[in-house]
Amino acid sequence: MIRFILLLVLWGFSLFAWGDEIHVLTVSHHWNKFDDRTYNEFNPGVFYANDIIGGLKGIGGVYKNTFSKMSWTLGAEYESKGQGGFSVGGQIGLANGYEEMTGMKISVTGTLFLQKMIVDGFGIRVAFIPHDEGAVGLLLVKDI
Repeated sequence: MIRFILLLVLWGFSLFAWGDEIHVLTVSHHWNKFDDRTYNEFNPGVFYANDIIGGLKGIGGVYKNTFSKMSWTLGAEYESKGQGGFSVGGQIGLANGYEEMTGMKISVTGTLFLQKMIVDGFGIRVAFIPHDEGAVGLLLVKDI
C-alpha cells in the first residue's frame, strides 16, 4: 500500500510540474561478487525526477533491487548537460531493502551516470552504482 501511495504522489507531482523526467530501470550487471550470493540482474522500476533549480532535481521511485526485494529510494540528483544531448551527473539519497549488505533498514545510496538524449525527449542512461558492491545499470529516460 505504501508503494502504491508513493507512486500516486510521484504521478501527481508530474501533473503540475515542468522540466521533469521519468526513468525506467531495466537491467544491471554486478561484477564485484565477493561471495556465493546470486544477485538479481533484472531490476524493473520507475523513478520520477523533478527540476528544482539549475540542474538540481529531487528524485524518488520504486524498483526491484539486487536481492530481488522491492525497494524505494528518495534523494537528489545533479545533472550537467553537455553538447550533443550528452550529460553527466550523480545522485545521492536513501533506499531500503539492502539489510543483507549494510545491516540497516534504510541505507545511504549514490550513483554516477552518463546520459544521452536521443530523439523527442527519449534517452538512455548508464549508471555506475558503487554501493551495490560494484554494479552498472541501464535506464531509459523520458522528458515530460
